[in-house]
Amino acid sequence: MRKVAAQLHAEKAAAAEATEVAKHDACALRLPDEPPAVEVGSHLEVLVLIEEPEEDGSISKEYSRWVAVVVIAAADGAAAHKKPTATGQMRKVNYGWFLVRYEDGGVEEWLGLPGDAFNNNARGSWRVDQDFEATGGIEGAL
Repeated sequence: MRKVAAQLHAEKAAAAEATEVAKHDACALRLPDEPPAVEVGSHLEVLVLIEEPEEDGSISKEYSRWVAVVVIAAADGAAAHKKPTATGQMRKVNYGWFLVRYEDGGVEEWLGLPGDAFNNNARGSWRVDQDFEATGGIEGAL
């Protein structure tokens, strides 16, 4: 009876591991479990929502996509870095937030990049830009 229970437990653990592996793409599987330190100049990817509008302005298709960014500033919690609120007022950016520039369009945005959002498959997750790392830091080489 114990052999059967141990075998069932092992099969269940293997199935759970296979499910976890299936949640990640090949790039995610090559990354370390622990997040690296994020610094100004870091090349990262963030998982964002892409919306494709119809001609009438309605949204026809939504999907998530990893987009390359470069960190251009890090907030230290002091009043040196500010961002506009929805009402247009300026407020300080909290410690642990980073100003990033999207490499595909040059848009800049403040993002929180917490360690628990590293290499996940949820929107707002982040990971190291492996394409940039693979080229030895030469942008556009791949």
